[in-house]
Amino acid sequence: MGPTGYDDYPILAKVVSQGIGLHEGRSLGLASMVVSAVFCVAVATMCITGPWMWWRRRPRGPRVGAPRGRMPVSTAPALAFALVVLGVFLPLFGISLLVVLMLDRFVLRRIPALSGFFEVSS
Repeated sequence: MGPTGYDDYPILAKVVSQGIGLHEGRSLGLASMVVSAVFCVAVATMCITGPWMWWRRRPRGPRVGAPRGRMPVSTAPALAFALVVLGVFLPLFGISLLVVLMLDRFVLRRIPALSGFFEVSS
């Protein structure tokens, strides 16, 4: 029995191997590494400039200043479907989404001090 190579992999193993190589920046050479580096710098920049912009425009007083959500899921069935699919395929995302929805529904809306701080509409 000789050494096992890429050609001996089943199809799913080949797909996973290609995905790992693409993720690590090895599949497309220098171009992939440059794009990954630019993306990394962009994310780091947003981590710094996002809080900085909020700090400059924050409301004065006892409020968070977060924008209100005005898009009910019932008017966007594609959004609801996408959230369910993501929640199933990414269980940690689904669990955290359910926790946030439950907190919003059963805690934030029922405690007046929190409702005013987070500007939650009933």
